[in-house]
Amino acid sequence: MPDKKRLPGFYFRGPATWFNDPRFLALTRGQASGFYFAALGWSKDQQTGGYVPDGVLSMLARNVKASARLDRAELVRVGLFEANSEGIRVIDYEIWQESDEEIEARRAKAKRAANTRWHGKTGNADAPSNAPGMLDAMHRIGKDSKEDSLTPTPSSTTEPERNAEGQTFAEFAASQGVPEMLKKLDDHTRPPYASEPF
Repeated sequence: MPDKKRLPGFYFRGPATWFNDPRFLALTRGQASGFYFAALGWSKDQQTGGYVPDGVLSMLARNVKASARLDRAELVRVGLFEANSEGIRVIDYEIWQESDEEIEARRAKAKRAANTRWHGKTGNADAPSNAPGMLDAMHRIGKDSKEDSLTPTPSSTTEPERNAEGQTFAEFAASQGVPEMLKKLDDHTRPPYASEPF
């Protein structure tokens, strides 16, 4: 079940008892209610404030197996749609749905929260990034913009570390049947030994 505070994407609101609304009860065409919710959802997703053009209505009608002409007329008749020459407006849209201003305010609040989460209480978006550290780490294992191979780049020339049995990492990996790719790692580019074999 999704977290109530973090609903996925856009959603639309409406009364939980919509099925008792006299306008819905007055519908004589079964597909009209699905057509209504498809238009409502499209308008919310596109942030059109309840307006849906005729071309979109035709597409939505096909998607919910409704008749654009007949179900549109039915929804206008019962007072759920208001028609004009280029489409419809969902009646009472602004009562239940967020306005563009509310959506922008919610987005700005989320952006400030993310900025604070990533950059501290000051919300400094110009704070240093960890990207240079990642590039350095990738370079140390032999990957840079010019080379994309598994050939390691030694980071030092010191004596290889050995485990309690006196094996180097490559020797230990070979003895454990580790995939060939890991066997190519030399003793300077391998991960540090754990206290116990993996």
